[in-house]
Amino acid sequence: MLSEKIIEERLYIEKISQDVKGVRAQMKKDNLVTLSVRWSSAAAILLFSFFSIYLVQLNTRSIIEEKCYTNYTRSSQSENEKDPPRLEVALQQINSENYEEAVEILNGLPDSDHKDWFLLNANLGLEDFEQVDQLMGKIQNDEEHLYFDQIDNYLLYDIYLLKLKRKIFN
Repeated sequence: MLSEKIIEERLYIEKISQDVKGVRAQMKKDNLVTLSVRWSSAAAILLFSFFSIYLVQLNTRSIIEEKCYTNYTRSSQSENEKDPPRLEVALQQINSENYEEAVEILNGLPDSDHKDWFLLNANLGLEDFEQVDQLMGKIQNDEEHLYFDQIDNYLLYDIYLLKLKRKIFN
């Protein structure tokens, strides 16, 4: 038979073994938590960096170039029609970054879908966000508007970021 001393030693060894297993399990758990915190921190830093880079490079000119047509043509243009050339002049002013002059030209024209869109782009260039919001609302509320599909989530997001950038840096 086993003596009491041997039994006590085996019990002691078993207890120490359980303690070691517990410590190892806790260390494994702590390492996983530390690792997940590191990965989460790295992901947050990357997201913030990409957002900052995007915000810094974002400007009204890039949005206008992306959304505004550079060549405005209109079929069924008659010689007596004076508005299309004025629309073309306004578009040229927008492309030349003469936004104030474009707004003046467009305000003198009768209401049209093209006028709304070009006014939106000119006011975006001027960073007149109140007017931009008003024109976007007008376009979004009219599903028959020619430029209804141009007001997408990307444009709304970019304009929101421009407003945020203006608040931060001004």
